[in-house]
Amino acid sequence: MIRAVQKSKLVYNQEQLSLKSLADRKKEQSEKHEHTNEEMKKLIDRENQLLSKQKGLHDKKKKTQLLVGEGRQRLDNALKKSGYYIDAQTANVLIGAGDEQVKLISDELFKITDELLKIQSKRKNVFSQIQNKKQKMTTTANDQF
Repeated sequence: MIRAVQKSKLVYNQEQLSLKSLADRKKEQSEKHEHTNEEMKKLIDRENQLLSKQKGLHDKKKKTQLLVGEGRQRLDNALKKSGYYIDAQTANVLIGAGDEQVKLISDELFKITDELLKIQSKRKNVFSQIQNKKQKMTTTANDQF
């Protein structure tokens, strides 16, 4: 009878340890999941900032291209008429400034696009990690029972 009680107590203690271990693992996974969600939110916020900046740069690029177009139009008009040297100089300055701005904007757009691709890659990796953790958690929970 005493052995049966001792054995029963041992089984009870093992079950309690198993349940505590499972609860600890769930808590740890929950904390990791929360940390991962925070990281995802930060990445999404950064991505939105970059997309907004990219849109602004595209608008600026369009305006600059209009500036270059106006410069070219003035240059064409000045070349068609003799004695319009000042108009030709003005057109040349507009075209030069516009070309320089387009180069700077294109470089910045390239950097932003590259950073966006990196962020999207990180988001993809974080999402994969979450899926793997969920799958492991489900498998572990099924193995416990």
